Order: sequence, then structure tokens, then C-alpha cells
Amino acid sequence: RILFLFMISMFNTLLAFIDHWIFHAQIEAQELHEEPIFVLGVPRTGTTLLQNMLCQDSDYIYVDTYQAAFPLSFLLTQRIKWAFSWLIDDTRPMDNVKLSFDVPAEDEIAVNLLTAGLSSPYACLAFMSHYKNSLKFATFESGCTDEEREQWISKFLYFLKKVTFSRTA
Repeated sequence: RILFLFMISMFNTLLAFIDHWIFHAQIEAQELHEEPIFVLGVPRTGTTLLQNMLCQDSDYIYVDTYQAAFPLSFLLTQRIKWAFSWLIDDTRPMDNVKLSFDVPAEDEIAVNLLTAGLSSPYACLAFMSHYKNSLKFATFESGCTDEEREQWISKFLYFLKKVTFSRTA
């Protein structure tokens, strides 16, 4: 499993460099919607259902599972995402909700990956000993430095521009 994860990581890193080289200027130039909608909540409160319902409207742009899982390389590889579909189950293990690369996903998954797990509440899912440190990124109100906040905002906005570009290009 470790070897597999290492190989996937190396492959994804190479693709990320190519993706960035090809699309960076276009992503930076991408405008974001002036009135975005964010679904906020804690687990098990219906946020997934609400998000899935909102995303039925084709006027909305949303982060899909593939983009969340591969935020560094999805522009380059989204046309062949079917080749990676074996990596995920058909349903989520906690609630049997349909899962595929095309369904809406939480953008925080991507931000966690984009910041190498350093600026996200999701970091504690992999590293429980970092639980208290990761909480500061849930609200940015206490314990978060200006530099950490700016890094998070920068990565988040870049990712949103990238997703928007992918849906409008």
C-alpha cells in the first residue's frame, strides 16, 4: 500500500507540474462569480444533501469529487478520469450516498491537499495528534497567523478559479 501511494503521489506530482505549466496563466485570469454560495455545516447535519440538491441546477458551478481528489492535476487529466474510477467505491461508507468522480464534493478536501495538510481542519483526519492545531483553520479566529490565513486564502481562491475555468473553458 505504501509503495502504491508513493507511486501515485509521484505520478500526480509530475502531472501537477505539467498542469500548472499549461494552465496557470488562464487560471490566474479567471474571474470568480460575485455572489458565490457556500454550504457550511458540521458532519451528519444534511450538508451533503443540500449541496447535492443545489448542484442539480446547471447554473451552479461546483467542485466534483475528481477535482477535490486531484486538485493539482485535474485540468490535465479530467478527460481520462474514467481510468481512475476503480479508486473509489460506488457509495460513501458512512451513509450509502452515491459516490463517483462526478458528484459534488467538499472543496476543503482539495484545500487540505493544496496546503500539504498544513492549513485545514481535515488534516486531523490523517494526523489525530494535530487535532488542536488544525482547528484554527475552521474559523481562523484564534491561533492562526496572518501568513497561514493568507496561504489558505491564496490556495482556496486559486482552486476556485481553476474549477471555474474547467467548467467555463
